[in-house]
Amino acid sequence: MAKNWPRSGYVVLGIVVGAAAMAAMLSMPMVDPPGAAPLAQIDDSGRSVETFRVSAQDILAVTHDGGGATPLFPQAIQQIKDPALSGSEVVTMKVRNAQGTIIGVGARYVAIGHDPAARDTYWTLVLTLRGTLAAHCAPSAPDQCGAVVGGTDEFAAFRGRMMETSENGGYRLVLTSEGRME
Repeated sequence: MAKNWPRSGYVVLGIVVGAAAMAAMLSMPMVDPPGAAPLAQIDDSGRSVETFRVSAQDILAVTHDGGGATPLFPQAIQQIKDPALSGSEVVTMKVRNAQGTIIGVGARYVAIGHDPAARDTYWTLVLTLRGTLAAHCAPSAPDQCGAVVGGTDEFAAFRGRMMETSENGGYRLVLTSEGRME
């Protein structure tokens, strides 16, 4: 079963994360709420920088194999039982801009393969009327941690990084472009 980890594991958890993100998106109004416009700033080197926040209260669901530090949430959620996915964790959440306005949903997926010390972290953000953004932090390439690996709509041609910091039971995500964001 472990040899099928990259395909079967990602497919199963991708479906779970996608379904949770879709349910969350369907519960949100399909118009930009006041204050949801991009809040990117330009740093000293001319790069666009935008900060997103997730508070502990913004967490919609957490699942893992039962060994995670965070309790499973909501209470009825199933834990990950496939031995090939042991050590993995999926968190879905509301995403806020720097002003605290909810602007979308996100999913953080930590995958642990054959080596428990090697943790792949994947982020997917679905931002209302802006598009989808995906980032990856591979343990084999720490210098490329948080590399944006894909996007749609506003983020289709985006190149840069999204760095994660734990913050009071939630996350702070800083998106930095290689050049100006358009």
